[in-house]
Amino acid sequence: MFDTRVKIVSSADLLAYAQAHPELPVVAGYFDPMWAPHAMRLKELAGASKLLVLVEPKANALLSDRARAELVASFGVVERVAVLTDDATREQVGARLIDERKSDEARYQTLAGHVRKRNNV
Repeated sequence: MFDTRVKIVSSADLLAYAQAHPELPVVAGYFDPMWAPHAMRLKELAGASKLLVLVEPKANALLSDRARAELVASFGVVERVAVLTDDATREQVGARLIDERKSDEARYQTLAGHVRKRNNV
């Protein structure tokens, strides 16, 4: 069995890997909580390649940064994952960055609405 946590690297290492592999898309998002729409979106973004992923910090996240990174790393389309520690990394990735933060917020609201409805809240 492959321990996918080895895909989790520092922001600096992910940036260096991104520079060495300019063909790989870089995706930034919250992934909190990680659920099926995230998996489908990552697969869509990867296409025939792999992805580099930046897990963004989020105030009041349901899961820790590390837990979210471990979940993202478990996907086969993900080559490397880093927890974003500073805005400079995102800026250095530049135009290659696919920013999924707003979409992640929408996915969270959809899930929260579903949970409230199912629990009559």
